Amino acid sequence: MHDSQLTHLKFLYLTEAFDHRAKLLQKTGRLGTFPSSRGQEIFFLACAVALNNTDWYCPYYRDHAALLYRGYPAHALFQYWAGDERGNIPLPPHTLPINVPIGSQTSHATGVAMALAKTSNICLVTLGDGASSKGEVYESINFAAIHSLPILFAVNNNQYAISTPLNLQTANLSIAEKFSNMGLETQSFNQPNHPEQIFSFIGNAAKQVRKNRAPLLIEVFSPRLDSHTTNDDASLYRTEQELSDEEKLCPIRLYEQHLLEKNYSPKELGAIKRNADNDILEAQKYFLTLPKQTIDDLHSHLWASDHLGESR
Repeated sequence: MHDSQLTHLKFLYLTEAFDHRAKLLQKTGRLGTFPSSRGQEIFFLACAVALNNTDWYCPYYRDHAALLYRGYPAHALFQYWAGDERGNIPLPPHTLPINVPIGSQTSHATGVAMALAKTSNICLVTLGDGASSKGEVYESINFAAIHSLPILFAVNNNQYAISTPLNLQTANLSIAEKFSNMGLETQSFNQPNHPEQIFSFIGNAAKQVRKNRAPLLIEVFSPRLDSHTTNDDASLYRTEQELSDEEKLCPIRLYEQHLLEKNYSPKELGAIKRNADNDILEAQKYFLTLPKQTIDDLHSHLWASDHLGESR
């Protein structure tokens, strides 16, 4: 058993605890609309694990596991989803801010990849299956293919664009296949019963981009175990049977089972989970003690500063 597997479990537990606390805080009015990543944690964690410290990570809005792994403090993530601009201050190095507008992060990431073209580093950008129908995503992929940019487009296919199922959003149910004729290689991974293999799949994809200095699009199928956001009610468009079947594919529970089969004890895993729960609880307590942001905080980071330190 490798220590890396226990590290992976730690960050999966941290993400699970963060999602849980964030949903509770939203219900009490402490946070705004919140997008849970429950069921999709391993995808985002594997994306972060696949990168070097000097590679660039470009998230959308469900990347809690990746951001925590790259060093984003949990209390700052709470701040961000509370609408507190100061939550963006401790952004990890080589990491773009959380991006909520659907698909626009691919344009940002393609620009980053262009700047990395003559380096040994790569850029990884995450997007959902719904974003794959956005025009700027096509434009970004096309531009990356034309200029052979070192970028990995990582599609989290959770089968729903808010309430719209995949078959009503795209005629091709494989996102990878949909983009396969755009001048870049595409790959798909659809084995949710083997969550450990997702780390290898995404890790190998990142290595390929690094070696070939050319774009690659990958697709990973992930179960969406919560509604799209806390403002959505998935029971209005998903059956109880569908939700029950998806719950059996919860990657954290499957990953726990994988580790137990490798002779780790429930006591050991329980200790890691308790520590993660306590860490997130402490982050929540700290977040709740922070002074409220001022009006100045809303725009104090919008402007660049000159050599005299004055705002332009």
